[in-house]
Amino acid sequence: MSKTQVAQTDAEKIAELEAKLATLNTPAQVVEPIDPLIALNALLEEKIEIKLFKDTKDYKDALFVNVNGDAVLIPRGIKTMVKKKHVLVIDAQEAQDDATAKLLEELQAEYTQSLKQI
Repeated sequence: MSKTQVAQTDAEKIAELEAKLATLNTPAQVVEPIDPLIALNALLEEKIEIKLFKDTKDYKDALFVNVNGDAVLIPRGIKTMVKKKHVLVIDAQEAQDDATAKLLEELQAEYTQSLKQI
């Protein structure tokens, strides 16, 4: 290989590397970072369909749910679109009611057992 051919090959390699470098030095498409709080808030604002239990005694009136000042009155017995944050509050309340009922049953069983020992 002659010096001219080596110089051309080197020049081609340099041009190729410069072209690659130019693509690397161009500003990349800027992607805005997603703030986790904004993403979470957007998720909680999504609406989902629910239907609350209804009877003629204790569960006949609409359910009032308030999340940080965002209050809604959810009718019972019909399918309704409600924000996820309100549904989460309802689910938490139901879980708390279940835990309270279980605790009351346990305490009643303990009391009944203690009466039998007397």
